[in-house]
Amino acid sequence: MQRSFLNNTELRLYYRTRPRGRILVANQFDHEGSWYTSARHGFALQMSFQDQSLGILLRRTRRSDVWLESLELALRTKAPEGVSLHPDLSSTTRFQIFKQGYLGASISNKKEARDRNAWSYHESSHARNPEQPLTQSLYQTSWQKLLRRLPPRGFLYSDGMIMLEELLDDEHHEWGSEKSSPLKKPVQILFAAGHAGQQSVRFFVELDPQSDYLKEWRAIWDFGGRLLPDHGRLSLTRLVWQLENIKTLQSARENQRQNRRMAPYVIGSFYEQLGRTHYARPATRRLLRAWIPAADKQSRSAEWFAANLQSAKDKGLDLTHFIVPSCITCNRAGLPVSTHPEKSLSEIATAIRQSGFKPLIQLLPYQSNPASVFIKEHPELILRDIESDRPLRVKNPNTGHLDYVIDPTHPRYRTWIRLVINHLIDPEMFDGMYLDGLYLPAQRGDYYNKQSSGAGRLRESLLWFRRIAGKKSTIVAANCPLWPAIGLVDAMQISDSFGSTWQSTRLHRLIGGRDRPAVRKALINVVNHSLMHNRFWKNTPGPLRLFDTSLNGRQFRMLAAITALSGNALLLSDDLSELEGRELEFLFQTLEINRECHGYQPVPLHMMSSHFPRGLWNPAGYLGLWNPTEHAERVEIRIPEGLAMNDLRNRFNLWGKHKERVAWRLEPDRFSVALAPYDTIVIRF
Repeated sequence: MQRSFLNNTELRLYYRTRPRGRILVANQFDHEGSWYTSARHGFALQMSFQDQSLGILLRRTRRSDVWLESLELALRTKAPEGVSLHPDLSSTTRFQIFKQGYLGASISNKKEARDRNAWSYHESSHARNPEQPLTQSLYQTSWQKLLRRLPPRGFLYSDGMIMLEELLDDEHHEWGSEKSSPLKKPVQILFAAGHAGQQSVRFFVELDPQSDYLKEWRAIWDFGGRLLPDHGRLSLTRLVWQLENIKTLQSARENQRQNRRMAPYVIGSFYEQLGRTHYARPATRRLLRAWIPAADKQSRSAEWFAANLQSAKDKGLDLTHFIVPSCITCNRAGLPVSTHPEKSLSEIATAIRQSGFKPLIQLLPYQSNPASVFIKEHPELILRDIESDRPLRVKNPNTGHLDYVIDPTHPRYRTWIRLVINHLIDPEMFDGMYLDGLYLPAQRGDYYNKQSSGAGRLRESLLWFRRIAGKKSTIVAANCPLWPAIGLVDAMQISDSFGSTWQSTRLHRLIGGRDRPAVRKALINVVNHSLMHNRFWKNTPGPLRLFDTSLNGRQFRMLAAITALSGNALLLSDDLSELEGRELEFLFQTLEINRECHGYQPVPLHMMSSHFPRGLWNPAGYLGLWNPTEHAERVEIRIPEGLAMNDLRNRFNLWGKHKERVAWRLEPDRFSVALAPYDTIVIRF
């Protein structure tokens, strides 16, 4: 799967000759050696293979500037059968995929040929999820036109990484339905961006809804309208791939354990290697548990903040940090000041330290209040739309007001942000930062540095933040594209805010968009993104309300179980002064299990069998299984690595109202258990 793979692909380079010109396509290239040349459009591409990876060098061969949009490497067919990604792989192979979201909050899960890709009908939502096609707003089109614009079934996008897994017939199916069969193991092909490069890499597959055949595969390098000057050169993010259970590769791997060929281990081993490439060394022994006010309560007084601080101290909660929300503004010098006149930022930080916790400050580094005196005096920092030249604005998640988006490539921005961080990160002030809105540098706009792309702008900014704050400071990233941040942050928010409901209604999803917070959607990401935990960073779910929700008892226990077993860093948003009795006791139990699990890499179970994985195994010795549906279900799981059949005998459920013996059904290499709707079991070994 090297040059033979490239010989069957099509190259398409999309560009403009003016920043606001129409998009042109270079799709005919002459091939000579490793070079692909388009004399008509003035481009040359050099392809370099190394093991199972592809590097591309793009050159401009004319004396004129161009603005690059994207480069596509595509395999497609119009034949009844599908395309083949390997010489030993039939074109009639049936596939399902695991898709990765753009942000930690973007949904990442298994998709089938009959599934639709999520879509966005608000530009603000599309900016946070560019892998979702932008559909015209409901308020500007009829229902008939809207339905025609919805993504067809089987048209699926993934960002940064995608894994295709073969669908086997029932008598041969091993990993998908968890049924035993020694006859055949499914082929697994993983494609990914090999490093955090200057461009985001997105993947597109088209699966036939009737046959499950792979009709089209594309790798897309997103330049975001960056300038390529005359005779300029540009090195593209390396594309890598990994193959499992291909016939010609079987003999070299016969001695490996069977579990190593399951999807979680294939993806996990790739993440392990990628983390080492970027020197990502999460401090596995460092515990991070913070309290942050919920977004709808951040406007409350400093006394309310102090009351929660005192409650955490009096009740002995096992928290490490308190996050001061971004209810701050900048003075004329650009330094942040508290909006609460009764308390300065230094006084709040001192009070947190005196209570035995470490203070963190929440910052929105790429947006500013229009009323800020500093921004009024330096309007050149405001990012403008490249088409209309109007200032770009974004909603502040805490205040609900519209803020200006700031250009991070402007030299004055670096001077200003250095001043802010040096002022805040100090032994007498804060120990670190909770950075929100980190997707904004990837937006299109008229940037000061025309030769920058979205992924490159974000990674350079994070490098700058880390250099200023120092290696010992704590940086937590939220609403951040995943790949550019590898190795640069201590913790990453890997799910959206949980909200207060289990699942949004259809009406809410239509009105609020696909990004409306819901507990079920957030838990899917917590489980599937657990493969990144302690490999890239410390995973942290979105701000979590354990008790101030409309969940029933079983849904609440499932939420607490996944939170505990994942070992993630935690951001609690409950009003601590209201926690008493049974609720407080349950919180202590959740925090205790989370502490034991936080230094390990958990493994999702049933990952390629359903959209919501049915279990999680933490090598600390905890196993969790759940039924996230409203119907009774028998959950069948292959025994994970680290467990033996005898370990399952005579085990009790720690998570029920009463500790009851688990009624397993044990088979040679798997086990199953019947679970009621929304039921959860947690077992300690």
